This record gives sequence, C-alpha cells and structure tokens, in this order.
Amino acid sequence: MTTIKMHLWTVTEYHKMINCGILTPESRVELLEGRIIEMNSQCAPMLQQLNGRLII
Repeated sequence: MTTIKMHLWTVTEYHKMINCGILTPESRVELLEGRIIEMNSQCAPMLQQLNGRLII
C-alpha cells in the first residue's frame, strides 16, 4: 500500500499565492484547515460573513 502525504497550506503561503497571482479573485477559493477549497460562487459571500474566513 502506498502512503500519500498531503501538504496543508499556511495562511502565509496562501497570501503568497495571492500576491504572486497564482490565486485571483476569479479563483473563488477559501483556505479551510490548511486545505484550499473551491467555493460555490453563491455560497462564498454568505460564508465570508458568517465565518470571517479568507475568501478571494
């Protein structure tokens, strides 16, 4: 059996990806518990208000 390692992203790494243009406002992603999750465009503004999460 093969073991797969998962890299969990830090807020600093997430912000670097934004600053470098890897993630853009069109990306519609959120950093949740170290994972970059693609957000449904209808849910993202509501989640941002409710949870104060990082959404671009």
